[in-house]
Amino acid sequence: MNADSQFMLSRDALTKLHDEARRMGLPVGAAFRRKAYAAARARKPEFRLSGGNLERIFTAGVHPNVYTGLVDLTKRLGVPVACIGELVCTHISEDAE
Repeated sequence: MNADSQFMLSRDALTKLHDEARRMGLPVGAAFRRKAYAAARARKPEFRLSGGNLERIFTAGVHPNVYTGLVDLTKRLGVPVACIGELVCTHISEDAE
């Protein structure tokens, strides 16, 4: 069961998420969940970070196992957990390209 969580995003990351959702033909929340799953499972994740301030709040339901994987990802990368949303939105995955 997905649990709603709040994620901090930069303006650029939120715009990127909306653009990718349109390309995927998915609602924005579903696109975020798909990208979160891919980012949490990526062995060698790649990102296109914007460097913008995390000033937007995005709420999405994410499975607890996926959220745990994202927390582990932040630990591996040495970044704060508050960066999860930005990492998800800027994660480069085959589904988004």
